[in-house]
Amino acid sequence: MKRIVSYVFILIFATVILFGCGVVENGSKESFKGMKKTSFKNVGFYIYKDWKEGDEAGDEKSSFMYYYPSNGMLMINIQKNQLDLKEETNWQEVMDGVKSGGVENFIQRSLKKASLNGYNGFEAVYSGNVSDTDTTNEMLAFSTEDGQLIIFSMTSFDKQKNLYHKEFKKILSSIQIDVDEPDIEETYDEYDDVEVPTQPDVPEEYLSALERADSYANNQYMSKKSLYKQLTSDYGEGFSKKAAKYAVKHVKTNWKKNALHKATDYANDQYMSKQGVYEQLTSAYGEQFTAKQANYAIKHVKANWKKNALQKAKDYSEDMNMSRQEVYEQLCSQYGEKFTAQEAQYAINHLK
Repeated sequence: MKRIVSYVFILIFATVILFGCGVVENGSKESFKGMKKTSFKNVGFYIYKDWKEGDEAGDEKSSFMYYYPSNGMLMINIQKNQLDLKEETNWQEVMDGVKSGGVENFIQRSLKKASLNGYNGFEAVYSGNVSDTDTTNEMLAFSTEDGQLIIFSMTSFDKQKNLYHKEFKKILSSIQIDVDEPDIEETYDEYDDVEVPTQPDVPEEYLSALERADSYANNQYMSKKSLYKQLTSDYGEGFSKKAAKYAVKHVKTNWKKNALHKATDYANDQYMSKQGVYEQLTSAYGEQFTAKQANYAIKHVKANWKKNALQKAKDYSEDMNMSRQEVYEQLCSQYGEKFTAQEAQYAINHLK
């Protein structure tokens, strides 16, 4: 049962990103008796000691984490996302996505503004049937200025009430967030003790690495992390880690402008959505810019997101022979193009 519900909730949250309660106050350490302190990504919190930890523990690539009490499930979802939960106009769109994400007999019980430690979002309570199981669900979600979406969702396998309402509130009151991202020196702190030589004692390898770094940073507009990996990779330049660190530290470039250049390419050449561009810029499998650099790029890129959606719609309609409904769903899907509902509807309305 847990495995089935876990799968369905991944589907729900991937279909459209869920959010989250009035003001949640942080408790004192003394109030967390029977709990243990833990963390997932950059979010710390207390969890009940007898709640079973999901198999995702320790998987740095996963954006989901699960804990299982006897008759329910706590889901935590942390991801990069530009959706601002201070805007109430986003809320109903989210709940519409929940309805279409595998929940039958959906009943929305409440939807209201929420805040946690100065971060804004909303809470929602709804019930429904998932894989022939009656559930009651309570969610808290909020966004950060650094472009993170943080969701805590408590599911009870009961049609009428949330069996773990008090426990859920206690967990929420313990949340601590540090949204600062490490820089290259912090990310590769195992090399922080490297003594960087000064001219004229700089080894030839260091100078060669710096020359290549200048080309990658200012001609291919790489991020700092991508540049470091390119310099050290056996499939790239193959420089030593010390030489690569010297090059990354001394190369003269503007990382924010590099992110903007990449964003322009993705938006105007590949017709990506705003969310798609942001995720490509920050992804460990993409450009690997920091959230701040990606936010700068998204803020300054000159793109028409509605026309991008229309271009994508034309491609799907003509090349894949999709129906208008199928095109719309592909444009909005979190597994697809990730346009907003408004952008997708514009595309459908103008699709010939």
